[in-house]
Amino acid sequence: MAIDQAKLGAVAAELMDDLASHYGDDAELKNVVIIATVDHAGGTLDTTHWKVTPGMPNYVGVGLLELVKHHLLRQ
Repeated sequence: MAIDQAKLGAVAAELMDDLASHYGDDAELKNVVIIATVDHAGGTLDTTHWKVTPGMPNYVGVGLLELVKHHLLRQ
């Protein structure tokens, strides 16, 4: 079974729509963190993969993850 790219595309499109409605055209996207887990044939555990904006300082990525962590824990 091939990886369904539509899942990532749908999440990214929803985020871009949210950003556009909140900020309009007068904003610049600065830093992005993408995290995905993958279930694969023969694997016993999901594997996690991630990418960040090239050149993004590590402390910015960690700060973004901490912010999202707090929001997820409140839900």
